[in-house]
Amino acid sequence: MVKGRINLSLDQRIIDELVKMADKQGISVSSLVNSILKGGLDTTNELVEALEGMSIPELLDVLTARGREKKKK
Repeated sequence: MVKGRINLSLDQRIIDELVKMADKQGISVSSLVNSILKGGLDTTNELVEALEGMSIPELLDVLTARGREKKKK
């Protein structure tokens, strides 16, 4: 399999969790991230198609706002 390199900016909390999980499994963080991404690609593709033009960050904003509205009630 051909591998490529990409730089990502991740929240420190996510990095810390990835490192802990990789250490627990005895694998590299890179291998763990690849496994997570492979596992989520099909689901994410289905979600993106279902959103019909709405981005995932926009969806998260809408869901967060609705969750806050429900808490106020």
